[in-house]
Amino acid sequence: MKLLFDQNLSDQLVTLLADLFPNSTHVKTIGLNTATDTELWDYTRDNDYLIVSKDTDFRNRSVIHGHPPKVIWIGIGNCSTNAVEYNLRKHFADIKEFAGTKMRDYLSCGDRIKPQQLIEKSPFTKQTLNTDRVIQFPS
Repeated sequence: MKLLFDQNLSDQLVTLLADLFPNSTHVKTIGLNTATDTELWDYTRDNDYLIVSKDTDFRNRSVIHGHPPKVIWIGIGNCSTNAVEYNLRKHFADIKEFAGTKMRDYLSCGDRIKPQQLIEKSPFTKQTLNTDRVIQFPS
């Protein structure tokens, strides 16, 4: 399960999440930081990545065009890199299930957390969330 992080997310996420998502990359690393959404969509599809973005354009594109590629939408607005890392770790089991299903086009991961919660939950532990097969997570 490889992730391609969009330009609106930090390239540090590749290193921070390498234990869960090996072989992931960032658009900047592969020279696609100025690519159009269509070019990123095609690259992601052709190279078996799931695209991770805070941009609703990819989420909307997945609704219109379906998959592949699949989209993980980080729907929490302006937030720190640590908050994005926290959400992807927290929803790892959900992302893994999402990657393996043919029924879903995008997954929304967006739990709003306060900076103090990041400190209290650090170091990150492997957690699973009982989603009851729901795609949208509450904020």
